[in-house]
Amino acid sequence: MERTKQSVRPMVVLIILCIWASQAGAQQRQALMTSPKHNMNSVSNSVEASPVYKVYENKGKIILHDGKHETIVSKDPDASKPLIYDQEVYFIKKGNKLSGATICAYNIQDKTTTDVLRKNAGNSNFSFQNEITQMMLDKNSGKLYFSTVSVNKQGYSDYITWHYDIAAKQLVIYKDGEIESIDNAGNQSIAFHGVDRNGSYVSRSVIGTDGKLQKLIGKEYKAVSANK
Repeated sequence: MERTKQSVRPMVVLIILCIWASQAGAQQRQALMTSPKHNMNSVSNSVEASPVYKVYENKGKIILHDGKHETIVSKDPDASKPLIYDQEVYFIKKGNKLSGATICAYNIQDKTTTDVLRKNAGNSNFSFQNEITQMMLDKNSGKLYFSTVSVNKQGYSDYITWHYDIAAKQLVIYKDGEIESIDNAGNQSIAFHGVDRNGSYVSRSVIGTDGKLQKLIGKEYKAVSANK
């Protein structure tokens, strides 16, 4: 009886090892079948990454590039300074004898263009007779800041900066002067062009996101040509 028990034990151990090896092999095969390389469902149900758009000017055209293809946003040589925000390309359209300057938005998905200012100017007292000199975007607030210029009775240029709330579709007059830059926090640098008895000058102010003055930079007089 003792010899029989001893002969049975190796067989039991061998059977257990065989069962364990069979289960391990099944688990490996299941892992391979469910991996992205072998699972056709995981490929078909995957979501493609959104394209990274770039927009630029080239030979009188505004071109949108998604990494693979180019789309002509505008062929108008009077269109300039494009920028992208929330699936739309915004650009300035220079004024002419028939119509004044404005800002347009090209919808990337619908491939349609809208005159943003004419559609949403409302009671803002915006004049389409003035040229638009600058346009910048504050991505934090979703606002477009842009400046217009007109010539006053004395022959000097008057600059006004406006902001357009993209989500609210609201245009508001903002500050005197011409916007020059917006930092990552949303603070704006605005230049005021003036003339006094010492000549033409530019003074700058830094405006916070709350619209309040943060810093005032003194006058910088423009150099006068020696030939004058």
